[in-house]
Amino acid sequence: MKTPRYMVVLPLLYASMGVQARAQEWKIAKTGDGIEVSTRVMPGWGMKEFRAITRVNARLSGVVAVLEDVSAYPQWFADCKEANVLKSAGPLERWVYFVNSAPFPLRDRDMISHMTFSQDPATGVVAVLLRGDPGAAPSRSGRIRVPRIEGFWRFLPLHEGEVEIQYELRSDPGGSIPNWLANSTVAGAPWKTLAGLRPMVAAAKYRNARSEWVTE
Repeated sequence: MKTPRYMVVLPLLYASMGVQARAQEWKIAKTGDGIEVSTRVMPGWGMKEFRAITRVNARLSGVVAVLEDVSAYPQWFADCKEANVLKSAGPLERWVYFVNSAPFPLRDRDMISHMTFSQDPATGVVAVLLRGDPGAAPSRSGRIRVPRIEGFWRFLPLHEGEVEIQYELRSDPGGSIPNWLANSTVAGAPWKTLAGLRPMVAAAKYRNARSEWVTE
């Protein structure tokens, strides 16, 4: 890990997520194909928090471009069946409506994520803060609104064209899903998400992307 490169942004990200000192230590839950997923129990959250990490050979702008292309999320985000931008406040802030499919007899979950993008001018690290905003749009029939999500994406430019991708999230699935059932999938979903993201950044559409605000 290139820890010194992102120490500048770590305090802000964790402060904004309200990380508590009582949180348990991370435990590796799933690895393979260059992806590592760790989980931990967070006080006040029934579902475990996860942290997923991988590295890709890509330009920083290309990786950011994949995350900005919300309509393409169903192509690579685990269990995502629908995604669209509800509203935006310029290139660095948007509200995204996201639907996760659930196995029968559970109902699909939908969520609204307030996404804010930033880049540290000293390190080049790009951070995307994720906060749930469940009241930003009316509830929809047949779906259960996720009441809480907090997390972030972090893209760390390394060397020789490599970018480290970190994805960390905790959520409350809402409804009456037992914690043991929700936690049974908490490691597999982010692993599938990063496994789906890796070929996306290699596609010409994103590999050659240029961003108006990302400095490389």
